Amino acid sequence: MIYLYLKALHVMAVIALIGGMLVLAFALALVSGEKAQPNDREARFIALVRRWDRMVTTPALGLIWLAGIGMAIIGEWYSSPWLMIKLIPVLLLSALHGMESGTLRRMTTAGQGGELPQMLRRAVPIIFVCVVLIVFLVVTKPF
Repeated sequence: MIYLYLKALHVMAVIALIGGMLVLAFALALVSGEKAQPNDREARFIALVRRWDRMVTTPALGLIWLAGIGMAIIGEWYSSPWLMIKLIPVLLLSALHGMESGTLRRMTTAGQGGELPQMLRRAVPIIFVCVVLIVFLVVTKPF
Protein backbone atom coordinates (compact mmCIF):
# COMPACT_ATOMS: atom_id res chain seq x y z
CA MET A 1 0.00 0.00 0.00
CA ILE A 2 2.87 2.40 0.79
CA TYR A 3 4.26 1.73 -2.69
CA LEU A 4 1.05 3.03 -4.30
CA TYR A 5 1.12 6.21 -2.21
CA LEU A 6 4.77 6.78 -3.11
CA LYS A 7 3.97 6.20 -6.77
CA ALA A 8 1.11 8.72 -6.70
CA LEU A 9 3.29 11.26 -4.89
CA HIS A 10 6.07 10.64 -7.41
CA VAL A 11 3.78 11.19 -10.43
CA MET A 12 2.26 14.37 -8.96
CA ALA A 13 5.71 15.76 -8.20
CA VAL A 14 6.91 14.92 -11.73
CA ILE A 15 4.01 16.88 -13.22
CA ALA A 16 4.85 19.89 -11.04
CA LEU A 17 8.56 19.65 -11.89
CA ILE A 18 8.13 19.37 -15.65
CA GLY A 19 5.60 22.21 -15.73
CA GLY A 20 7.90 24.38 -13.63
CA MET A 21 10.93 23.58 -15.78
CA LEU A 22 9.06 24.52 -18.93
CA VAL A 23 7.97 27.82 -17.37
CA LEU A 24 11.58 28.46 -16.35
CA ALA A 25 12.73 27.79 -19.92
CA PHE A 26 10.23 30.32 -21.29
CA ALA A 27 11.10 32.89 -18.61
CA LEU A 28 14.78 32.54 -19.48
CA ALA A 29 13.99 33.07 -23.14
CA LEU A 30 12.11 36.22 -22.14
CA VAL A 31 14.96 37.79 -20.16
CA SER A 32 17.84 36.68 -22.34
CA GLY A 33 19.14 38.63 -25.26
CA GLU A 34 20.51 42.04 -25.98
CA LYS A 35 18.50 44.35 -23.75
CA ALA A 36 20.20 45.59 -20.61
CA GLN A 37 17.20 45.78 -18.25
CA PRO A 38 13.90 43.91 -18.24
CA ASN A 39 10.90 46.24 -18.13
CA ASP A 40 8.64 46.33 -15.03
CA ARG A 41 6.15 43.81 -16.40
CA GLU A 42 8.92 41.33 -17.27
CA ALA A 43 10.55 41.87 -13.87
CA ARG A 44 7.25 41.07 -12.08
CA PHE A 45 6.77 37.97 -14.23
CA ILE A 46 10.30 36.79 -13.49
CA ALA A 47 9.84 37.41 -9.76
CA LEU A 48 6.70 35.25 -9.86
CA VAL A 49 8.49 32.50 -11.77
CA ARG A 50 11.39 32.53 -9.30
CA ARG A 51 8.94 32.37 -6.39
CA TRP A 52 7.08 29.45 -8.02
CA ASP A 53 10.41 27.70 -8.59
CA ARG A 54 11.45 28.09 -4.94
CA MET A 55 8.06 27.10 -3.52
CA VAL A 56 6.89 24.38 -5.94
CA THR A 57 9.36 23.22 -8.59
CA THR A 58 12.45 22.77 -6.40
CA PRO A 59 10.58 20.95 -3.59
CA ALA A 60 8.93 18.77 -6.27
CA LEU A 61 12.39 17.73 -7.46
CA GLY A 62 13.36 16.70 -3.93
CA LEU A 63 10.10 14.82 -3.52
CA ILE A 64 10.68 13.00 -6.81
CA TRP A 65 14.08 11.81 -5.64
CA LEU A 66 12.80 10.71 -2.22
CA ALA A 67 9.73 8.90 -3.58
CA GLY A 68 11.76 7.37 -6.42
CA ILE A 69 14.40 6.02 -4.06
CA GLY A 70 11.66 4.70 -1.77
CA MET A 71 9.95 2.91 -4.67
CA ALA A 72 13.26 1.44 -5.84
CA ILE A 73 13.91 0.06 -2.36
CA ILE A 74 10.40 -1.34 -1.94
CA GLY A 75 10.43 -2.85 -5.45
CA GLU A 76 14.04 -4.08 -5.01
CA TRP A 77 15.00 -2.50 -8.34
CA TYR A 78 18.31 -0.95 -7.27
CA SER A 79 20.26 -3.19 -9.67
CA SER A 80 17.72 -3.28 -12.51
CA PRO A 81 19.25 -2.25 -15.84
CA TRP A 82 16.17 -0.21 -16.85
CA LEU A 83 16.50 1.84 -13.64
CA MET A 84 20.21 2.45 -14.17
CA ILE A 85 19.50 3.66 -17.72
CA LYS A 86 16.57 5.79 -16.45
CA LEU A 87 18.92 7.57 -14.05
CA ILE A 88 20.77 9.17 -16.99
CA PRO A 89 17.84 11.37 -18.20
CA VAL A 90 16.75 11.87 -14.55
CA LEU A 91 20.18 13.25 -13.66
CA LEU A 92 20.15 15.37 -16.82
CA LEU A 93 16.77 16.87 -15.85
CA SER A 94 18.00 17.54 -12.31
CA ALA A 95 21.12 19.28 -13.64
CA LEU A 96 19.09 21.24 -16.19
CA HIS A 97 16.75 22.47 -13.45
CA GLY A 98 19.74 23.67 -11.45
CA MET A 99 21.12 25.47 -14.50
CA GLU A 100 17.75 27.08 -15.27
CA SER A 101 17.24 28.20 -11.67
CA GLY A 102 20.75 29.52 -11.22
CA THR A 103 20.81 31.32 -14.55
CA LEU A 104 17.46 33.02 -13.92
CA ARG A 105 18.60 34.07 -10.45
CA ARG A 106 21.89 35.49 -11.76
CA MET A 107 20.18 37.29 -14.62
CA THR A 108 17.58 38.91 -12.40
CA THR A 109 19.87 39.83 -9.52
CA ALA A 110 22.32 41.41 -11.95
CA GLY A 111 19.36 43.18 -13.54
CA GLN A 112 20.29 42.35 -17.07
CA GLY A 113 19.68 39.84 -19.79
CA GLY A 114 22.38 38.03 -21.63
CA GLU A 115 23.02 35.19 -23.99
CA LEU A 116 21.90 31.80 -22.70
CA PRO A 117 24.24 28.80 -22.69
CA GLN A 118 23.58 26.35 -25.52
CA MET A 119 22.00 23.76 -23.23
CA LEU A 120 19.46 26.26 -21.87
CA ARG A 121 18.55 27.43 -25.36
CA ARG A 122 17.57 23.83 -26.06
CA ALA A 123 15.87 23.23 -22.69
CA VAL A 124 12.38 22.50 -24.06
CA PRO A 125 13.44 19.70 -26.46
CA ILE A 126 15.83 18.28 -23.84
CA ILE A 127 12.98 18.14 -21.30
CA PHE A 128 10.68 16.51 -23.86
CA VAL A 129 13.18 13.83 -24.89
CA CYS A 130 14.09 13.04 -21.27
CA VAL A 131 10.44 12.67 -20.26
CA VAL A 132 9.73 10.40 -23.25
CA LEU A 133 12.73 8.19 -22.40
CA ILE A 134 11.83 8.03 -18.72
CA VAL A 135 8.19 7.15 -19.39
CA PHE A 136 9.21 4.49 -21.92
CA LEU A 137 11.64 2.88 -19.48
CA VAL A 138 9.23 2.98 -16.54
CA VAL A 139 6.24 1.60 -18.41
CA THR A 140 8.02 -1.12 -20.42
CA LYS A 141 10.95 -1.98 -18.11
CA PRO A 142 12.66 -3.42 -21.21
CA PHE A 143 15.88 -4.64 -19.57
